[in-house]
Amino acid sequence: MVPIRDLVRITGPRMEPARYYSLELWLTDTFGPDSQGLRVVNATADVSQAVRRAALCGLAVDILRCIRDQYPNLAVVFRDKNNDSDTDFGVDIQTLRRLTDVVTIESGAFGSRSRPKPCSVAVLDLMDPFGLERGLIETVPPCEYVYVASEQGIDREAIVAAVKEATDEDDLIRRLVETYPVVLVPGADNDYINILTFDPRVYSRCGLLEAPAR
Repeated sequence: MVPIRDLVRITGPRMEPARYYSLELWLTDTFGPDSQGLRVVNATADVSQAVRRAALCGLAVDILRCIRDQYPNLAVVFRDKNNDSDTDFGVDIQTLRRLTDVVTIESGAFGSRSRPKPCSVAVLDLMDPFGLERGLIETVPPCEYVYVASEQGIDREAIVAAVKEATDEDDLIRRLVETYPVVLVPGADNDYINILTFDPRVYSRCGLLEAPAR
């Protein structure tokens, strides 16, 4: 198996103003400079795009798997609007509701205090993400995902409280990083996955960076 760090361009880790570390795994670099997607020899543009989507999704699944090998409990925060089986992206929320409890609330984190937007919290713990890893690479609004991973079980009410109290998305991210060891956020334009933590040793532990020499 090829290490993930050999398949992506890595930026970081770097200290953010909020005093936590950020590691960006740039996915599109895996496919060269063509912003329209991987070019397949003698293939149509549609086929090239399909290959690129499949490869990116597989890479996102591998990244999530590496993290869950060390931090197996998982929760996901996502917008709950036009994010269902009738769309060609995101997750089928109704199926997810049959599998686990999903809490939907109004939040200023993805909107504003005067016009909050629906936001859902799903705590999967050790369950399979059931396709939620697509949120790592499909950032077409309104599908905005934030993943939280932990060695211990995750307190859903604490995440719900953070979502309710956060003034904006940056504030929500800060609150989650302060509580849980790993927070994953998809980057703009499907380009990268941002992995946030207060302890940079998390990156080598998950196989995303080589461990520093002693």
